[in-house]
Amino acid sequence: VSRASPSAFIPEMVSGNQLLTDAAHDGDHRLVGDLVAKGVDVNTAGRTGATPLMEAARTGELRTVERLLESGADPNIATQSGQTALTRAAGEGRTTVVELLIQAGAQVDAATKTGITSLMYAAQNGHSPTVAALLNGGADPSLRTADGQTALILAAREGHPPIVRALLEALPQ
Repeated sequence: VSRASPSAFIPEMVSGNQLLTDAAHDGDHRLVGDLVAKGVDVNTAGRTGATPLMEAARTGELRTVERLLESGADPNIATQSGQTALTRAAGEGRTTVVELLIQAGAQVDAATKTGITSLMYAAQNGHSPTVAALLNGGADPSLRTADGQTALILAAREGHPPIVRALLEALPQ
């Protein structure tokens, strides 16, 4: 009796990179480690344009984020629209992941093609602890989107008074 290799069970249309992205999304840090050990590139995007790190950051999978960063994942890779792992984590209020990404060298003021920063995503979505982490990490609250919005304007429009106060205190006098 012969045994088929594990790769025989994986459809050819599913790449190792897509498997890695899916495993990162699901927080399966063991499978992430196995795929990385087999040489799957941690910085190649899956079918949606997101890298494994972006997916793990968005879903708040801290152990998987740590494993990907240890394996050389670049926190500053952006999608075609300019989303990064940091913008995705910030928009979901994943404060611990945001702090880890900043420590790993994520560009705190990186913006999407429309000028939206991680601070703006966190402020708009009402994630006070994440806003604080970004401000502590050096985020600039005075930046504007392409249409002139600031994190302060977005927080006020969405009704987040504690964030409005924090941003007002952080603005240069």
